Amino acid sequence: MLDTFAYIGAFSPAPGLLPDSRRAYVGQFSEEEFKIENGKNPPKFILICTGNSDDVVDNTPNLYHKTLVKNGVDHMWYTIDGGHDFVVWKSGLYNFVKRIFK
Repeated sequence: MLDTFAYIGAFSPAPGLLPDSRRAYVGQFSEEEFKIENGKNPPKFILICTGNSDDVVDNTPNLYHKTLVKNGVDHMWYTIDGGHDFVVWKSGLYNFVKRIFK
């Protein structure tokens, strides 16, 4: 929905967009599809962050990050000390809002 959303902030994003060792089902993106198609308006800003001890979403945020890098999609990525909790999400929200409201 690139015509609707110009900014994407994913704080401890959930699994499901891409297949992984535990989840593979019809409707997921392939690695090759997980990109912004040529001719489409790219988002102005994409941020993905996660806690480095998040045991809820496991390695999913890193999988999304690595796939976006592989596909040449510009984005901000970082990890922070913490789990699947408000410390991580507050940091993500702070960094996201700081960049979209300049």
